[in-house]
Amino acid sequence: MWPARCILKAERAAELIQQHALQTLRELRRRPQLAAISAERSSEMAQRNQVTHAFGVTPRNRRLCLPGYSLQPHCSRGWDNQVEAVAGDETTAEEAVEAWLATPGHRLNLLAEHPC
Repeated sequence: MWPARCILKAERAAELIQQHALQTLRELRRRPQLAAISAERSSEMAQRNQVTHAFGVTPRNRRLCLPGYSLQPHCSRGWDNQVEAVAGDETTAEEAVEAWLATPGHRLNLLAEHPC
């Protein structure tokens, strides 16, 4: 289980993403299945003491499909990453969202600027 401070930061990050002036989605919803996958992934990163998209042998998007989560039909089931954003050095939700939006791939994911 995540510490309460982490949950509050995640909730704040979601709020900032939802309220962003360029957000193309009308609604963001918390998905319990994604939250469980995220918690498992966070624990794995904590055990390894590293924050990364790229360890293990399971392709990025495939990690979501294995436990049964359904991606949009046109999203890759392989190494592509149309769904994951991780943060490590940032101390606030605001810093994390700012860092994500400064990188093209995260920006596409968070503001739904891609077809997935």
